[in-house]
Amino acid sequence: IRGRDSVAVRTLLDEGKRHHQAGRLSEAERSYQLAIEMAPGHPEALHLLGLLAYRVNRFEQAIELISQAIEGAPTNPLYQFNLGVVTQRAGKKEEAVRAYERAIGLNPTYVEALINLGNVFKDLGRIDEAVDVYGKALALNPGHADTHNNLGVALKERGKLADAISAYRNALRLKPTHVEALNNLGLALMETGAVDEAISSFERARAVQPSYGKALYNLGMAW
Repeated sequence: IRGRDSVAVRTLLDEGKRHHQAGRLSEAERSYQLAIEMAPGHPEALHLLGLLAYRVNRFEQAIELISQAIEGAPTNPLYQFNLGVVTQRAGKKEEAVRAYERAIGLNPTYVEALINLGNVFKDLGRIDEAVDVYGKALALNPGHADTHNNLGVALKERGKLADAISAYRNALRLKPTHVEALNNLGLALMETGAVDEAISSFERARAVQPSYGKALYNLGMAW
């Protein structure tokens, strides 16, 4: 049996994924290419080849392959999400925004896509949109410490120090050793004049990671 869903194609894809996960990248590529020879335009094989290219930092090739996969399966939110990941890593942030938004349009509860979209918005300086998207992500998954921290960063950029401090504290309740949140909390506390609390936060960050230069510098500034 030849075709997209044949046993032979599925076997090749499964074999390729095992090689891929084990780091045997040339073997994985061979399996995926054979699958495409048997079933030209196979979306999953193209997507997997794209992930393989991404893994070795061939971003343009990854974008092309995943885009081809999307042409064959335009309603697959995972493909749109991974296109967002690759374009974001390649510095094509506006393209990443569009890919993540398409993924969320296909799956409104796609937490990872919401988080990444918020991060891109933050990087682009679109802070209100970042705050909104982080809020949606945290409504779906309130236990994501990094997102609380990133929400705090966005809120601080908006001058909402009290809300930023609350977000950093939420991150630290979930992960007390989150050095970035400890450092960010210290900076926000300094701006409110709570220098002693700021010093304590910087010292906690250094206790977790003694080589964390930002906390050492900020501790010096606080002293």
